[in-house]
Amino acid sequence: MSMPAFTRSLSARLLVMTVLFVMVAEVLIYTPSIARFRLSYLDEKLASGHLAGLALVATPQGAVTAELETELLDHVDAYMVDLRRPASDSYIYMLGSTMPEIDVEVDLRERGFMRLIMDAFESLFQTENRVLKVSGYSPRDPDAFIDVILDEAPLTEAMRAFSNRILGLSIVISLITAGLVFASLRWLMVRPLARFTEKM
Repeated sequence: MSMPAFTRSLSARLLVMTVLFVMVAEVLIYTPSIARFRLSYLDEKLASGHLAGLALVATPQGAVTAELETELLDHVDAYMVDLRRPASDSYIYMLGSTMPEIDVEVDLRERGFMRLIMDAFESLFQTENRVLKVSGYSPRDPDAFIDVILDEAPLTEAMRAFSNRILGLSIVISLITAGLVFASLRWLMVRPLARFTEKM
């Protein structure tokens, strides 16, 4: 069975190649983007944990009610939040009393490019709700070292939603670019060649 004439034309082949090249470029852009998205998400959790802990530090006895503690942890969406200040060798227990079994420890001080990408795709394709212990310096206070224990499922869900948006945008960009390339080829090459052929 022979292929339609349209699919065998030069412009159609260039149209397909344009779509493929744009999609490849989008993949190359997406890979560091999803890693950055995960890093920003976890950085924000550290910052939220630090701010939640300020409520404890500000109290006269260094303690809050159980109801307020639960509300603060719900705000961070975490099981526990701890604070250390390495510069002064001090340790301040902050929020949370239930220690779940930790599946993965994430140290945000290790920000190697390939490491971030591998960790991002591991989270993206994770099918189980792992418990993460995320450690690093607070983005709001470089002297505050924070440990946050939280579920990975909300992170995975957010990463998938981000990926779906990127995919939809990539498809739209590919179709628009391919359409413009196809129209340009028709106008600049196919039509002049067709008129030249008719004259011959």
